[in-house]
Amino acid sequence: MQLLEENVKPFEFYDEAKKQFLEAKNPKWEKAVLDKFSWIKYIQSNSALDEELKPRDFALMSDEDAMEQKDFNAIKLNGDKLRQYLTKKTLGDFVTTVSKTTIVQDYPENFTWRDLFLKLCFE
Repeated sequence: MQLLEENVKPFEFYDEAKKQFLEAKNPKWEKAVLDKFSWIKYIQSNSALDEELKPRDFALMSDEDAMEQKDFNAIKLNGDKLRQYLTKKTLGDFVTTVSKTTIVQDYPENFTWRDLFLKLCFE
């Protein structure tokens, strides 16, 4: 509950009179994500990373991290996905191997910063 109250509030961009959130394309959503979730800001600001990650990429990282935390042995053996990702990007492909793939996309290509903000706030 404390995380919900830190920095940007989950309903800060909600218009009570119109009963709707701010338009999904508004750049305020990306800023809200970066202000509220420091791990995402860290990844985006890391100059060693050569690819631009999309909101759906961060959503998948969050899901994988949450799933691994439920299995202590998986954490002990494999480490968390965020650490693996950063290690791979800074030390090269030879450090990490693909351990699984997904056939059905969990998040569509058009997954927005607003979608990510709300997902992370309420999961």
